[in-house]
Amino acid sequence: MIATGQTVVLAVKGDWLDLVVYGTCLAGALLAAAVVIEAVRRWRQRGEKTLTPSDQLATYRALYNRGEISQEEFDRLRDALGGEIRRAAAPPAPPPAAPAAVPQNGQSPPTDAIRPE
Repeated sequence: MIATGQTVVLAVKGDWLDLVVYGTCLAGALLAAAVVIEAVRRWRQRGEKTLTPSDQLATYRALYNRGEISQEEFDRLRDALGGEIRRAAAPPAPPPAAPAAVPQNGQSPPTDAIRPE
């Protein structure tokens, strides 16, 4: 038993090495757990595919043909996805033209590719 007024020494001189070893083991175990959790998360997300707007529209068309959604719902979905399909099919905008280089001295460059001396 510990008498009142006395303190307990938790670490003595030789126990610092044990503390370092156990601390390193704990850090390694936490790192290994983080790696396993991240690997499982990536494995689960790998199987999930996002559908393109065309695939989504085909799915909604099948639902409409089976009678699971009404004509109004299908038309609303088709209008919403139609804009996305058109945006995806549109060619990308061309990059802006580079401004013409103006020489430092204010003269235009020679057309015969000979530099003045």
